[in-house]
Amino acid sequence: MRRMMSLVVAALAALAVSGAAGSVGSGQSRWAITDLGPGEAVAVNERGQIVGTRNGSRAPLAKTEAWIWETGRFTLVRVGGTAVDVNERGQVVGWDEAFSGEGFIWLKGSIRHLDSPGGFTTSPWDINDPGQVVGVFASVDSPTPAWAGFLWQNGKIRELAGQGDNGGWASEINGRGQVVGAVNTELSDCGSPHAALWSNGRMNDLNPPGAVFSEAVAVNARGQVAVQSLSGDGCNGLISERGWLWENGTFTDLGTLGGRSTTVLDLNDQGDVVGSSKTAGGRARAFVWRHDVMRDLGTVPARRAASYEASAINETGQVIGSINGHSAFIWQDGTMTPLGTLGGGKTSHATAISERGQIVGWATTKTGQRHAVLWTLRGGWPASRRPADAAAQHLTAEALVFCPVCWQREFGAERVDRQAESKRRTPSLSGAFSRWLRLATALPGDDYRVGRVVLVDALDVDVAPCACVDAGAADDRDVEQV
Repeated sequence: MRRMMSLVVAALAALAVSGAAGSVGSGQSRWAITDLGPGEAVAVNERGQIVGTRNGSRAPLAKTEAWIWETGRFTLVRVGGTAVDVNERGQVVGWDEAFSGEGFIWLKGSIRHLDSPGGFTTSPWDINDPGQVVGVFASVDSPTPAWAGFLWQNGKIRELAGQGDNGGWASEINGRGQVVGAVNTELSDCGSPHAALWSNGRMNDLNPPGAVFSEAVAVNARGQVAVQSLSGDGCNGLISERGWLWENGTFTDLGTLGGRSTTVLDLNDQGDVVGSSKTAGGRARAFVWRHDVMRDLGTVPARRAASYEASAINETGQVIGSINGHSAFIWQDGTMTPLGTLGGGKTSHATAISERGQIVGWATTKTGQRHAVLWTLRGGWPASRRPADAAAQHLTAEALVFCPVCWQREFGAERVDRQAESKRRTPSLSGAFSRWLRLATALPGDDYRVGRVVLVDALDVDVAPCACVDAGAADDRDVEQV
């Protein structure tokens, strides 16, 4: 997700980068830009639903309006609202300035506020496909800022464990309900926060060795966590900014591109990390770290002295980011391509990318007005190189509501042999995911119906014969544990 947070589909490792899109990165003209009107787009799911925020038409009563866009049609989510994310069910999460700053969750015209304890507001930051929401409580009565990370699920909101009186925040949640963020602990130097992972009701301190400050910025379906840290001699001597990958109690230092600092921003299910790192000459370059190797994503012609930052990566290895903070790019197959702006505009920013390669963000017009935009590859993906080819083989726990048949039909690939699928060996169901499966049975089937689903682990879901249904059809899901 950073955010990204969209349907996570685990592709085969061998296809994670090489299967990105063939010769897609050959030029800016290959990418079409669609103007979605004034505002900013912040997230996109695999159904192509895009959410964002624009200036309110009822100012000064409401300064903003949250919206959702799908196949050319806008739906107003909330007057006075700010959209933050959307999941695969089409649930939109955000916060509401017109309702005392409370968070909200919206689905098909119905809105529900995330009620918080008295004297606090809620600011949601992420939602997963089961509909769990994380974010921060903020005190409105305290003379000094007071923050605490929360989890909302099944209509109830609670403070995450282990934060004590010093508080913290929760920034991302995966499909298994694992939450990452940071906590302020009494043990941390100078009151600085420590990276935190909440799993199975417990808080785990993920502060890297020697770090004064740290934050967990992303967690994938495997439970790997990307961590950002600052270290040095005392509170006033911060000298090193580093990125880390944490897995099963072990930290891996991602290193640098020759300089003294690395910033991490996103993580996919392959364990690939992206961000920005300084070179020996002090220039900031976008990178992707994979299998213990940090790769410089390079530059675009005539802008070799610019600063580059990679902000998100999907499961096919496509990376989006920015040049000097105001020009969006995509990197794939070893090539960096500027995404361009609206006619006459000068700046652009990419905020999220789906597994299908749909990119959303904003770009300026000739008059400097900021508009929400969608970038898509002209002509679509070559049939032999679509991300779904790998996705149909390996799905994550978050992809329960999808079926390989549906995925292959969606992307135009050869249809699955149902009779052959039905004879596949049925593996055992792990205890951890049997609980998730029971939760999944309560999810509405907006677009697809799943027949028999057997969960094996976070990176292997075996789906027996199933059928696709059109959006809006009655909920006719038959999910069973075997």
